[in-house]
Amino acid sequence: MACGLVGLSRSAYRRPLKGDTVADPDRALREWLRAWAKDHPRYGYRRAYHDARAEGWVVNHKKVQRLWRDEGLRVPQRRRRKRVGSSTVDAPTADAPNVVWAVDFQFDADEHGRLIKICSIVDEHTRECIGGLVERSITADRLTAHLEDLVAARGAPAVLRSDNGPEFISEAMADWAGTRTGLSYIPPGSPWRNGYVESFNSRIRDECLNINRLPNPSRVRSAVHPSNGNRRLTERPDRMKGAAHQGHRVWPERAAVCTKQAIVKNSLHLQRRETTSACAVHPDGKRSVPTVEFNRERPRQFLQGDRNRIDSGGSHAPDSTVKHLQ
Repeated sequence: MACGLVGLSRSAYRRPLKGDTVADPDRALREWLRAWAKDHPRYGYRRAYHDARAEGWVVNHKKVQRLWRDEGLRVPQRRRRKRVGSSTVDAPTADAPNVVWAVDFQFDADEHGRLIKICSIVDEHTRECIGGLVERSITADRLTAHLEDLVAARGAPAVLRSDNGPEFISEAMADWAGTRTGLSYIPPGSPWRNGYVESFNSRIRDECLNINRLPNPSRVRSAVHPSNGNRRLTERPDRMKGAAHQGHRVWPERAAVCTKQAIVKNSLHLQRRETTSACAVHPDGKRSVPTVEFNRERPRQFLQGDRNRIDSGGSHAPDSTVKHLQ
């Protein structure tokens, strides 16, 4: 009558809960799993399920997985600790050549399946590949030796930007950099912080590695070496020569023009500051606010004349655009 009043069936009322049961119904299977895991310490629950079924246990894989997890029998995963390099300087803006060099590796395989490692070094201002290596293996000592050759030929950069690869964060790289150049490491998992060399590597893979059969590293070296594979960075293609009057330039030429424009702009700014900071002196010895007259017709003439001088290769600064009233 009591079950009828509360709307509960007698079978549900009389059935004991598993949590209140003194004897665990899965006790025998748990013991078997513990003994099996002791004999096979590197096996997982899937193999344990198949062996249990082979020995006559009537159980599915979901129950074996649940009991395997409850008993703490999961195989421990050996995870490598990620090392992060310590930057010595903050990477500045690459506003001139030889300020920031970007370095990165990429991998490929020859027609026999053997590994090929490719190192690219790019000047972030000129977007020019100034060096690189193609070897089966490139160690930190081999990389620093190549960088030493580039420094002897072009001078040391202000900053060397790279990711946190083992070659870049090694003691050999830190000892080589020393007081010669600064090291700037991008955060792990953010390749866009080193975008110029990543873009260059994608061009190498798309225009060279993916469309050629590469039997050995020497063939790859001849295909991607700066003196052979990157002529588009240093020479004007035929289709661009006819459009040169429209301002189309390859990266080294564009970088040279930007540098000259920056020099002219800074020179003009300094001349204006020097002129406006000059003050007229009265006979009584007191200083007054200077009176400056700007030539409003000069700026347009300056821009056109300066563009002509830059295109012709000149780098001298324009005349002053202000004068004092006497």
